[in-house]
Amino acid sequence: IGDFLKAVVMYQDHVDLTQTVTASSACKKVIDVPAAPDSLTAKAGDKQVVLNWQTPDDHGSAITVYQYRYNIESTQTWPGWTNINGSTAATITYTVSGLTNENEHYFEVRAVNAAGAGEARRVTGKPDSTSNPAPTLSGPTTVTFAENDTVAVGSYTAYDQDDDSLTWSLDGTDKAFFELGTGTAKRPLQFNNAPNFEQPPAGGDNTYKVTVKVSDGGKAAQVAVTVTVADADDEGVVSLSPTTPQVGETLTATLEDEDRALKVTRWRWFTRADSDSAVETLLQETEHPTGLSETLVMTPLYLGLQLKAQVSYTDTFGTQTEASDYSSAVVFPPNRSPTLSGTDSTGVAENTTAVATYTANDPDGDTIT
Repeated sequence: IGDFLKAVVMYQDHVDLTQTVTASSACKKVIDVPAAPDSLTAKAGDKQVVLNWQTPDDHGSAITVYQYRYNIESTQTWPGWTNINGSTAATITYTVSGLTNENEHYFEVRAVNAAGAGEARRVTGKPDSTSNPAPTLSGPTTVTFAENDTVAVGSYTAYDQDDDSLTWSLDGTDKAFFELGTGTAKRPLQFNNAPNFEQPPAGGDNTYKVTVKVSDGGKAAQVAVTVTVADADDEGVVSLSPTTPQVGETLTATLEDEDRALKVTRWRWFTRADSDSAVETLLQETEHPTGLSETLVMTPLYLGLQLKAQVSYTDTFGTQTEASDYSSAVVFPPNRSPTLSGTDSTGVAENTTAVATYTANDPDGDTIT
């Protein structure tokens, strides 16, 4: 088996000459069906059995597929053979699932090559619910999480004493707001997006319910987690309108902070030459103003300068803090058209020179011709 054969014949014909003839067809390799799989074992699990074997001798032709079949009683009529999908010569394991626990099962495995199906090897296995211990999962069940944070909510550790491959997943009412990080035995639970205490999800109340789960394909473990998002001191900002002020306009600065109980203690206005300038000149300040906005009328004195609005305030956390923002350089408004008023139809008496009076006005104060 496995050798190549060539036919050679020596003979004499009627002229008594010795002749030699070699087979004209190609030499043939001798092959046979594969041997039975070596060292076939069955590892019982919950409603399943894992079959393992060693690669048998292929007897001169590569193994193309493995086949299996099983029976509950060895004396019963055996079913037909089933190909192990995707199997090749390198395949050495297969899991038969959907079995009935507490029943002894008989399994046979054989290899197939170009010569046909080889001899089968038989083994027994008895699946039961205790032969596959459930995996374990540990991690925090109650978490208080500061808003706007991007760290993990908690870390969860899984263990399977059979070293089965584990599949991780999330469940629960609020699972859509979370994701699991990467890892095999340990994974972090984290928000998809940093939560905002002042703007919880529609219908939400800053309390999230999510369940972390692992499964070995037969049994599972889970940890139900309650995450409570806590209020944190948000950073305030100042918004300016318009962002490019014009001479004659009013520039309005407004404090925006998601925290509650805002109380402004002082507004200040500064000028600077440009964004590269480190020199700021204080224009005016207002102590203990009312409301969250402050205004400043743009005069020609500010032309070409950038204006800074700075506010000092406290919020529900009681800490004195500041926020500020710069405008673009103050500019003149664009040239506006002059206006002209007067009658467009009139009667004129003879022997007079005056027809009507017309009045012109330029909103920018430009000279009119």
